[in-house]
Amino acid sequence: MPSGGAYPMDQCFIDRVYEGFEYERSRKEPPADFPVLPLIPGGRYTDPDFLELEQKFLWKKSWLYACHRNELPHKGSYILWNKTGSPILIVRGEDDQVRAFYNTCRHRGGPLVTASSGKVSGGLTCIYHSWSYDLEGNLRGVPDRRGFSDLNYQERRIYHWHEELDRRIGVEHIPELLRVAPRLSGMIERSSSEN
Repeated sequence: MPSGGAYPMDQCFIDRVYEGFEYERSRKEPPADFPVLPLIPGGRYTDPDFLELEQKFLWKKSWLYACHRNELPHKGSYILWNKTGSPILIVRGEDDQVRAFYNTCRHRGGPLVTASSGKVSGGLTCIYHSWSYDLEGNLRGVPDRRGFSDLNYQERRIYHWHEELDRRIGVEHIPELLRVAPRLSGMIERSSSEN
């Protein structure tokens, strides 16, 4: 094979390719020396356990065809792809490049898009907490609209965990931009002393 990976495209080569096409088009059965093969078990196409084995040992370890570039005709065009069980967002960026990344917000894992395909303008936004991303998947903005009192019970529990995590690590070891403001520590101490 020549350098660069290309086969020479001389007329002899082209003729052999067309002869091969014609041979395959005209034959109605396998070649005479082809071995007789047994039937393929039907369960290989319908059994969920076999599908799980395929996904684990083949499809999650192989390059998979997701879509053609032409299916993403404009900047901001996207396709949501779930064939391997993970929500993958395939999008054409502002630089006209096609990229793929998880369809999840880094904040709490909320989806960035819910429709199976479409077009977004200017970027992607988490539908739950409004974190925004550019079309290359980079975090662009975190809203600071909600106060602590706007958090629901589950969010307050998560916040409490992060306060406790900072306490256990030692707030002096955590970069200032990554610290959470201690809002619940007084309540925790009060309830602990009451017991």
